[in-house]
Amino acid sequence: MNTTQQLHVIVTGASSGVGLYATEALIQQGWHVVMACRDLQKAARVASELQLNPTQFSIMKLDLGSLQSVREFVKDCHSKGFALPLGIRLWDLSNKLVGVAN
Repeated sequence: MNTTQQLHVIVTGASSGVGLYATEALIQQGWHVVMACRDLQKAARVASELQLNPTQFSIMKLDLGSLQSVREFVKDCHSKGFALPLGIRLWDLSNKLVGVAN
């Protein structure tokens, strides 16, 4: 990987199971991982226990079962300069599936 450009990836459920293993593997490969988790305290504890380099990850709140959480996640990512076409499509699709109009 080109060391002058750090790649970003969002991993949902990054504080346990497959999401945690993916987070570790991606960080080892030089990616910046956005740990998208429902429980921010658990994510912070896991990152501390694994001694992850703070420059290689961010922790952000995301509960895929909550439309409000998805909306806030997309807005937060946008404010941080992350391009999230997938997040925006996720929000639009979620809105259509449950018939929520804003």
